[in-house]
Amino acid sequence: MAQLPQHPQRHLVKDKVVLVGDAKATAHFSIGSGTKLAMEDAIALYESLRAEGGVKAALARYDSQRREGVERTQHAADVSLAWFENMRRYWNMDPQQFAFGLMSRSKQITYENVRLRDPSFLDAVSRWFADKFIPPDSRSRCATRRRRCSRRSRCAHARGEPRGGLAMDQYMAAEGVPNEWHLVHWAAAR
Repeated sequence: MAQLPQHPQRHLVKDKVVLVGDAKATAHFSIGSGTKLAMEDAIALYESLRAEGGVKAALARYDSQRREGVERTQHAADVSLAWFENMRRYWNMDPQQFAFGLMSRSKQITYENVRLRDPSFLDAVSRWFADKFIPPDSRSRCATRRRRCSRRSRCAHARGEPRGGLAMDQYMAAEGVPNEWHLVHWAAAR
Protein backbone atom coordinates (compact mmCIF):
# COMPACT_ATOMS: atom_id res chain seq x y z
CA MET A 1 0.00 0.00 0.00
CA ALA A 2 1.40 3.38 -0.97
CA GLN A 3 1.52 6.03 1.70
CA LEU A 4 1.64 9.75 1.42
CA PRO A 5 4.85 11.17 2.79
CA GLN A 6 4.17 12.20 6.34
CA HIS A 7 6.25 14.47 8.46
CA PRO A 8 4.87 13.91 11.94
CA GLN A 9 5.42 16.70 14.40
CA ARG A 10 7.01 15.58 17.62
CA HIS A 11 5.15 18.32 19.45
CA LEU A 12 2.00 20.17 18.53
CA VAL A 13 2.77 22.96 20.99
CA LYS A 14 5.83 25.19 21.42
CA ASP A 15 5.61 27.77 24.17
CA LYS A 16 2.22 29.39 23.48
CA VAL A 17 2.07 28.49 19.77
CA VAL A 18 -0.33 25.67 18.92
CA LEU A 19 -0.51 23.77 15.64
CA VAL A 20 -4.03 22.93 14.43
CA GLY A 21 -5.54 21.71 11.18
CA ASP A 22 -3.27 21.23 8.19
CA ALA A 23 -0.37 22.93 9.96
CA LYS A 24 -0.38 20.01 12.38
CA ALA A 25 -1.29 17.06 10.17
CA THR A 26 -2.79 16.29 6.79
CA ALA A 27 -4.70 13.36 5.35
CA HIS A 28 -5.25 12.39 1.73
CA PHE A 29 -8.10 14.40 0.25
CA SER A 30 -10.04 11.30 -0.82
CA ILE A 31 -11.63 10.99 2.63
CA GLY A 32 -12.38 14.69 2.97
CA SER A 33 -11.23 15.11 6.56
CA GLY A 34 -9.10 18.26 6.48
CA THR A 35 -11.79 20.58 7.81
CA LYS A 36 -13.00 17.90 10.23
CA LEU A 37 -9.51 17.55 11.70
CA ALA A 38 -9.15 21.32 12.06
CA MET A 39 -12.52 21.61 13.81
CA GLU A 40 -11.73 18.71 16.14
CA ASP A 41 -8.39 20.35 16.96
CA ALA A 42 -10.09 23.64 17.80
CA ILE A 43 -12.67 21.89 20.00
CA ALA A 44 -9.96 19.86 21.78
CA LEU A 45 -7.91 23.01 22.37
CA TYR A 46 -10.95 24.81 23.79
CA GLU A 47 -11.83 21.86 26.04
CA SER A 48 -8.23 21.56 27.25
CA LEU A 49 -8.10 25.27 28.12
CA ARG A 50 -11.43 25.00 29.93
CA ALA A 51 -10.50 21.83 31.86
CA GLU A 52 -7.00 22.74 32.99
CA GLY A 53 -5.99 25.38 35.50
CA GLY A 54 -3.34 27.01 33.37
CA VAL A 55 -2.26 27.48 29.80
CA LYS A 56 0.83 25.30 30.08
CA ALA A 57 -1.15 22.30 31.45
CA ALA A 58 -3.91 22.85 28.86
CA LEU A 59 -1.45 22.88 25.98
CA ALA A 60 0.25 19.72 27.28
CA ARG A 61 -3.14 18.02 27.47
CA TYR A 62 -4.01 19.09 23.92
CA ASP A 63 -0.61 17.90 22.69
CA SER A 64 -1.13 14.41 24.11
CA GLN A 65 -4.85 13.97 23.34
CA ARG A 66 -4.98 14.84 19.64
CA ARG A 67 -2.42 12.35 18.37
CA GLU A 68 -4.55 9.19 18.32
CA GLY A 69 -7.47 10.70 16.41
CA VAL A 70 -5.18 12.24 13.84
CA GLU A 71 -3.25 9.00 13.33
CA ARG A 72 -6.51 7.06 12.91
CA THR A 73 -7.71 9.53 10.27
CA GLN A 74 -4.36 9.44 8.47
CA HIS A 75 -4.46 5.63 8.40
CA ALA A 76 -7.97 5.70 6.90
CA ALA A 77 -6.72 8.18 4.30
CA ASP A 78 -3.80 5.90 3.40
CA VAL A 79 -6.16 2.94 2.94
CA SER A 80 -8.41 5.11 0.74
CA LEU A 81 -5.44 6.27 -1.31
CA ALA A 82 -4.37 2.66 -1.90
CA TRP A 83 -7.90 1.85 -3.14
CA PHE A 84 -7.68 4.60 -5.75
CA GLU A 85 -4.13 3.67 -6.74
CA ASN A 86 -5.35 0.12 -7.47
CA MET A 87 -8.62 1.09 -9.11
CA ARG A 88 -7.85 -1.00 -12.20
CA ARG A 89 -8.67 -4.14 -10.18
CA TYR A 90 -12.20 -2.82 -9.58
CA TRP A 91 -13.14 -1.77 -13.14
CA ASN A 92 -14.91 -5.03 -14.01
CA MET A 93 -17.04 -5.14 -10.88
CA ASP A 94 -20.80 -4.92 -11.12
CA PRO A 95 -22.06 -1.39 -10.33
CA GLN A 96 -23.47 -2.33 -6.90
CA GLN A 97 -20.26 -4.03 -5.84
CA PHE A 98 -18.15 -1.13 -7.11
CA ALA A 99 -20.33 1.46 -5.34
CA PHE A 100 -20.20 -0.41 -2.03
CA GLY A 101 -16.44 -0.90 -2.37
CA LEU A 102 -15.97 2.80 -3.05
CA MET A 103 -18.10 3.77 -0.05
CA SER A 104 -16.33 1.40 2.35
CA ARG A 105 -12.79 1.77 0.92
CA SER A 106 -11.25 3.47 3.97
CA LYS A 107 -12.80 0.95 6.39
CA GLN A 108 -14.37 3.86 8.28
CA ILE A 109 -17.80 3.16 6.76
CA THR A 110 -18.93 -0.40 7.39
CA TYR A 111 -21.88 -2.49 6.26
CA GLU A 112 -23.80 -1.41 9.38
CA ASN A 113 -22.92 2.27 8.79
CA VAL A 114 -24.36 2.02 5.27
CA ARG A 115 -27.49 0.38 6.69
CA LEU A 116 -28.01 3.43 8.93
CA ARG A 117 -27.23 5.96 6.19
CA ASP A 118 -29.00 4.43 3.19
CA PRO A 119 -31.00 1.25 3.85
CA SER A 120 -32.45 1.15 0.33
CA PHE A 121 -28.96 1.19 -1.22
CA LEU A 122 -27.85 -1.57 1.12
CA ASP A 123 -30.94 -3.61 0.23
CA ALA A 124 -30.01 -3.28 -3.46
CA VAL A 125 -26.42 -4.38 -2.73
CA SER A 126 -27.67 -7.30 -0.62
CA ARG A 127 -30.07 -8.40 -3.38
CA TRP A 128 -27.26 -8.20 -5.93
CA PHE A 129 -25.03 -10.29 -3.65
CA ALA A 130 -27.76 -12.87 -3.04
CA ASP A 131 -28.59 -13.13 -6.75
CA LYS A 132 -24.96 -13.57 -7.67
CA PHE A 133 -23.60 -15.79 -4.88
CA ILE A 134 -26.40 -17.52 -2.97
CA PRO A 135 -28.14 -20.48 -4.62
CA PRO A 136 -31.89 -19.87 -5.08
CA ASP A 137 -32.88 -22.77 -2.80
CA SER A 138 -30.86 -21.23 0.10
CA ARG A 139 -32.21 -17.68 -0.12
CA SER A 140 -35.29 -18.11 2.08
CA ARG A 141 -33.16 -19.64 4.86
CA CYS A 142 -30.68 -16.76 4.54
CA ALA A 143 -33.47 -14.14 4.71
CA THR A 144 -34.92 -15.74 7.86
CA ARG A 145 -31.48 -15.92 9.46
CA ARG A 146 -30.73 -12.30 8.48
CA ARG A 147 -33.97 -11.08 10.13
CA ARG A 148 -33.21 -13.10 13.27
CA CYS A 149 -29.61 -11.83 13.44
CA SER A 150 -30.69 -8.26 12.83
CA ARG A 151 -33.21 -8.44 15.70
CA ARG A 152 -30.63 -10.03 18.00
CA SER A 153 -28.03 -7.43 17.06
CA ARG A 154 -30.42 -4.52 17.70
CA CYS A 155 -31.46 -6.02 21.05
CA ALA A 156 -27.83 -6.56 22.10
CA HIS A 157 -27.02 -3.01 21.08
CA ALA A 158 -29.95 -1.67 23.13
CA ARG A 159 -28.56 -3.50 26.19
CA GLY A 160 -25.13 -1.97 25.60
CA GLU A 161 -23.55 -5.21 24.39
CA PRO A 162 -21.17 -5.21 21.41
CA ARG A 163 -22.64 -6.35 18.10
CA GLY A 164 -21.30 -9.46 16.45
CA GLY A 165 -19.51 -9.12 13.14
CA LEU A 166 -16.28 -9.35 11.25
CA ALA A 167 -13.47 -6.85 10.92
CA MET A 168 -13.82 -5.52 7.39
CA ASP A 169 -10.14 -5.59 6.53
CA GLN A 170 -9.58 -9.05 8.02
CA TYR A 171 -11.58 -10.91 5.38
CA MET A 172 -10.65 -9.31 2.08
CA ALA A 173 -12.03 -11.11 -0.94
CA ALA A 174 -9.93 -11.85 -4.00
CA GLU A 175 -10.63 -9.13 -6.56
CA GLY A 176 -13.44 -7.97 -4.28
CA VAL A 177 -15.55 -11.09 -4.88
CA PRO A 178 -16.42 -13.15 -1.79
CA ASN A 179 -16.42 -16.91 -2.06
CA GLU A 180 -17.70 -19.81 0.03
CA TRP A 181 -14.94 -19.30 2.63
CA HIS A 182 -16.22 -15.78 3.34
CA LEU A 183 -19.84 -16.93 3.58
CA VAL A 184 -18.93 -19.68 6.06
CA HIS A 185 -16.96 -17.27 8.26
CA TRP A 186 -19.70 -14.64 8.09
CA ALA A 187 -22.32 -17.20 9.14
CA ALA A 188 -20.11 -18.42 12.00
CA ALA A 189 -19.72 -14.87 13.28
CA ARG A 190 -23.47 -14.35 13.41
